[in-house]
Amino acid sequence: GKMCCGGTPLATLEDGKQIWKEKFIG
Repeated sequence: GKMCCGGTPLATLEDGKQIWKEKFIG
């Protein structure tokens, strides 16, 4: 969630989870 686009840690954490999965798994 930290390496997400510019935004609050909470928002990045929520979106980061999906982005991480797509980047890590996808």
